[in-house]
Amino acid sequence: MNDVLAPFLRKFVMVFLDDILIYSPDFDTHLQHLASVLEKLREHQLYMKASKCSFAQTKLEYLGHIISDVGVATDPSKIEAMLKWPEPTTVTKLRGFLGLTGYYRKFVHHYGLIAQPLTQLLKKKQFHWSPEAQQAFDQLKQAMTTTPVLALPNFTEPFVVETDRSDVGIGAILMQHGQPVAYLGKAVAKHHKQLSIYEKEFLALIMVVEKWRQYLQHQEFTIRTDHKSLNYLTEQNLHSDMQRKAMNRLMGLQFKVVYKKGSDNTAVDALSRVGHLLVIQAVFSIQPVWVQELLNSYVTDSQAQQLLAQLAIHSPDSHGFSLDNGLIKYKNKLWVAQNSAMQTKIIAAFHDSAIGGHSEVQSNLPQN
Repeated sequence: MNDVLAPFLRKFVMVFLDDILIYSPDFDTHLQHLASVLEKLREHQLYMKASKCSFAQTKLEYLGHIISDVGVATDPSKIEAMLKWPEPTTVTKLRGFLGLTGYYRKFVHHYGLIAQPLTQLLKKKQFHWSPEAQQAFDQLKQAMTTTPVLALPNFTEPFVVETDRSDVGIGAILMQHGQPVAYLGKAVAKHHKQLSIYEKEFLALIMVVEKWRQYLQHQEFTIRTDHKSLNYLTEQNLHSDMQRKAMNRLMGLQFKVVYKKGSDNTAVDALSRVGHLLVIQAVFSIQPVWVQELLNSYVTDSQAQQLLAQLAIHSPDSHGFSLDNGLIKYKNKLWVAQNSAMQTKIIAAFHDSAIGGHSEVQSNLPQN
């Protein structure tokens, strides 16, 4: 289905297995989109059952979500099932409850922290229902009854990420125009508690960006935080392997840091400082400067933008393209499209590496 409907994906079609969702800004456009999809299905001799189809709706249920022009909401029938769920008496029953509520975790702020006493029971050999587990069980049910309507993401508009880090977990909100698009709550490992405040905030940001990379990789986004330590995120030298490896995950992303609190609320332009920092640290992280240049070239390359959108859904695809830390690859080789200047730089860099005695690097880059 991804291959057949590939020309329409993320433009006006979403598909999961055999469930197709067609979305449009108005009725006339919707008729055109619908005709295109039906023609494509007929072309590949794919058939639908009329009784399972619904056309020209302003509100519908799709994969357990209620989608409308207002946004995305949870399915009331699923919430009712959670509220009626009896107190788990075995690990299997508890896992079933967490599986059902976890499907809606993006609707619940700090879901991972609320559910932590329950997820801990899955790791123990002997199941023991404690008062802490009961409290978490009740609190999770209550949280499910107050889930908000999440805004539909608009990939032509900038995103805002709010992060919140405590000793026990990470909380974050992905927003557009002040409306939540998704929530993230995650408990952290015990050894992270020994890190400095700066390192904790740093890792929290990295985890959040990695989780929502498919939303954030297309244009500059804003990180909004009330932790002053993140003000120096792009200015300090990276002293540990953990910091250097984590910072590499921000390669190719454009962002700025803004304070939530304080009278100055000064924005820090992280894009230029990240580039400067990565050049300084290149000897340690083994990250060539041309990699950042290649990532930057995607911004003005329409073919690259289309591939990024498709690979965010399905990577690798049937044509051999894949996404690796923001880099587009074709059959495990870097892909640079028709950017001749970029090709020249990369080949020159590979040539210099070969002269310097480095291992052989393949430089045959496909053009399509």
